[in-house]
Parts: sequence; C-alpha cells; structure tokens
Amino acid sequence: MIRSFTVPTKPFFILVALLAFGLRVNAQLVSISPAGAQPGQTLITTITAENNFFTTATFDLQLHHTDNAFVIYPDTFEQAPCIDPFSFPACMGYAVVQDPNTAIAEFVIPENAPFGLYDLYVFFENSGGDALFASFQVGDAAIAGQVFFDANSNGVNDAGDYGLANQQVLLLPQNVYTFTDQNGYYNFAGQFDSAYTVQLIPQSGWEITSAQSSYSIVLGTGDTSLHFGIHALNDVLAISTNVWNTWPTCNQERTFHANVQNDGTVTVDNGLLRYIKPTNATYVESSPTADVINGDTLIWNFTGLQVSQSFYVNITLLLPGAGQTVFTQTLAVGESTLTG
Repeated sequence: MIRSFTVPTKPFFILVALLAFGLRVNAQLVSISPAGAQPGQTLITTITAENNFFTTATFDLQLHHTDNAFVIYPDTFEQAPCIDPFSFPACMGYAVVQDPNTAIAEFVIPENAPFGLYDLYVFFENSGGDALFASFQVGDAAIAGQVFFDANSNGVNDAGDYGLANQQVLLLPQNVYTFTDQNGYYNFAGQFDSAYTVQLIPQSGWEITSAQSSYSIVLGTGDTSLHFGIHALNDVLAISTNVWNTWPTCNQERTFHANVQNDGTVTVDNGLLRYIKPTNATYVESSPTADVINGDTLIWNFTGLQVSQSFYVNITLLLPGAGQTVFTQTLAVGESTLTG
C-alpha cells in the first residue's frame, strides 16, 4: 500500500553536512556479541558502537569482572584482508576494526576466570573511550532476545521484518540497560539469583506490537527468546550523513570515511551519497568505487537502506603540504514509496 504524506515540494529528505577531520560526536559502545562464554573457551566477538566510535587510532580492549579485579584481555587476532592501521579494515594485532562502528576481537577465557558479569572497556590511546557495564558473562544463564521492525504490525517476526539497531532494553530491578546490536540482538548475562523484568524502552514515535511489552524471569533462570516487535506510528523519511578522518598527514595518502544512516521509520528505497573532496587534495581511489566522478565530486548510489542501518564508503586522498586548510562536504538524498 502506498501511503501519502506531506513534504515540501518532493518526497525527498536532504541533508548537507560540512565537517572537519576526525569528528566524533556522542560516540559510544552499543554491544558485544556473543556476550558470554565458559572458562577455557575461545570465542571471536563482534563489538558494535554508534556515531563513529572506532577510528583508526590505537585503543586498549579489556573485560573487567564487576565484583573483583580480574581482567580478561583479547588474544592476538588478525583477519584478511588486513590493511595498515590508517584504513578500514584496520588491524591492531589484537582486534580488527571493520568500520567506524564495528570491531572484531578474540578472547580466550582463562580457566580460572571467576563466574559472573564483566564490564567491557575501550580506552583510546589519545584519551577517551567508553564502557558497557555488565555486558559479558562468564558462566551460565543469559537473558537475551531481538528487537525487530514489525512491518505489518502483527506482533510476529515474519517475512519482511528485520532487527533494529540501537534499541534500549531495561533490566529490573537492577535498573541496568543495554542496546541492541546491528542485527537487533540484545543480551544481559549473569548469575540470576532473583526475579527479573525485561522491558523495551521504545523511542519516541514507536509502539510495541508484540504480545508482551515486558517479560518476567523467574528465580535462577535465563531465557534467550525475549523478543520485541515494534512499529512506527508515522512514516518518517530521515537520513543523516557524516565524514571523518584520523591522523591527517601532509603530503601523505590518507583514507576518509563517509556514511549515510537511515534515521527515519521507513526504508530508503533509493538514494545517493555525494562527496565533495577538498580542492587542494588529490583523489586516489574509493571503496566501493564511486558510480560517478566529476571533478572534485564523487557520487555513490544505494538502495534498500533499512531503518537504523548505514551505507559506508572509503575515499583515499593525497593530502596537500603543510600550512593548508582542508575541508570536505557530503550531501545525502533519499526517497521512499512508504510501503511500511
């Protein structure tokens, strides 16, 4: 069904952002998955974030037991293709940063690791970082599920539905919250010694469609099927764009990263990302390859950008000599038939 709505002149949302190098605004960790393991187990984890948390800067990655001083460090880990630490995927030796919001790390859980909850810490070499408290469990039991976009509002995760990132889930009475990963999954891990309630905190403009808006967990048990369906009250076409870079060096090739994120409530069926490079920098290459290159302007087309998801591009430039100011600009345009 085609839904009608009123917008100025066209069913397009346009955003222009003028940004300097290396910008990260309200960047934070979102999730670690898998979020639990047994002593002696080796597992590869995916650590997700938002707002371009991971740059190509060096960082420390640690799991801290919430009740004592026990710390688990990542093991040596690399993953092909492995690019130098100035581009994505960036190989740090102990982790691979796949894109600005995703890092992969391998942990070997020591045989003597105490059971219980662990906090995930990321510390950047140049200061700053973030933590996910009580986000990883060593030992048994877990409370987990998925928050999904319920396209037909029937409360069931069926054809056409998909997981939603960055949705807030609350665990009571501890008043601990977590956020869903890029596939909509969340996880509370722990040794559950009391009754618990799990609640989804829907964002403004969204309603819960699943039969239960909260779940009660009985004493000493876990459950990994605590799913929530949600649907938007109104069709909103909204996208945002960002561009960033770390460690700009005069007369050197450096990679810029740009993305378009679907911040609305409907799929962006068709869109484009336009990147205008600095006039005093030389274009080298891009990934994926730009669909159009016209002077300083590069254009990528994208389709089917689902709610909460992002489209990323990398642009390698040869930067100018010392004493010059460099600015870059992005423009994103999208359209939707509003079939939600």
